[in-house]
Amino acid sequence: MILDLSPLLPTYASYAVPIVGRFGIPIAANPYEVSPAMMMCAKGLASGGMLMTGVISKALRPGDLDSTFGDGPLARTALIATLKVTKKEQLLTRTHAVKACIRSGIEVIVRHVRDTGLLLGLKVGKQAATLKAYLVDRHILVGGLDDPGVLRLMLPLTVNNAAIDALPSAVNEFAAREAVA
Repeated sequence: MILDLSPLLPTYASYAVPIVGRFGIPIAANPYEVSPAMMMCAKGLASGGMLMTGVISKALRPGDLDSTFGDGPLARTALIATLKVTKKEQLLTRTHAVKACIRSGIEVIVRHVRDTGLLLGLKVGKQAATLKAYLVDRHILVGGLDDPGVLRLMLPLTVNNAAIDALPSAVNEFAAREAVA
């Protein structure tokens, strides 16, 4: 049996990476007014599942989907629990507060922040590689991009307050250290 989640989710995205909540909205396609009939999910929604409109779900029969998106009681229960926790803990609303907190604490060295929700590109310039190594040494996971002057942060929706505070603190320590050097 395929679970019709249309009462729980306002819009759908189609066969794309559905970054559930990390943009501060339910589905990354929402701002683009995309409303396709199906969306395949992975980590963001209980490690696998397919969201679809009622029309599509009624057209499918057991066995129409492969095992990855084939449904099951455990996956269904985990998916519904994930959606309930996201709503109860106001995780979508929280993304905006987290982003604001991080942005306000890193301006000492970060020239510009490109962001969509909790996916952040920190434009640092020539110090990017050194700052990245400094942050990684402090167990703050950052990545690089094609632009060597930009660092990438991909914060989880459930990022805790200690981790939120750690980034600006480490960036400011780095800036102070670089000013003395």
